[in-house]
Amino acid sequence: MKFSDVKGRQVVTLDGADKIGYIGSAYISDNGANIIGFEVDMRGLLAGHRVFTWDHLSSIGADAVTIPDEEALHEQTRSALANALSTSDVIGAKVMAERGDDLGSVGDIEFDDGSGAITGYILSPSLMERIEGHRETFAPSAIQSVSASMLVVADGAVQRES
Repeated sequence: MKFSDVKGRQVVTLDGADKIGYIGSAYISDNGANIIGFEVDMRGLLAGHRVFTWDHLSSIGADAVTIPDEEALHEQTRSALANALSTSDVIGAKVMAERGDDLGSVGDIEFDDGSGAITGYILSPSLMERIEGHRETFAPSAIQSVSASMLVVADGAVQRES
């Protein structure tokens, strides 16, 4: 599943069948290998942002993301996600090879919706790649270092797929 497919999906509590907001971003582990939580853009009286960790996720369905109840939500600054990188930081970040080659920027993130394991990072395609139906990806294991504005990956890590 791609993060872009989840972003904007409504969040529903299972205990009250309440639509409480929408997925705004996801949080990524330090090594870039896992989705560890989500930010919810709240609606109604609770407007603002709240977060929940992956272990409070019930399911990611075709139309909604479900959590057990509103108790799963926390203020971002008071949670285990306070210092984690967000997809808001990583998507659009520059990707650099160890040898110093600019490889482009992160366009999306693919992950396993059962475990949260990131299965690949997708580079933003050029116009020609879009026309030809190609895409370039790299595995999380190729990441050498990551910050809010750049990912450094091993030389030769980017794979072209048709």
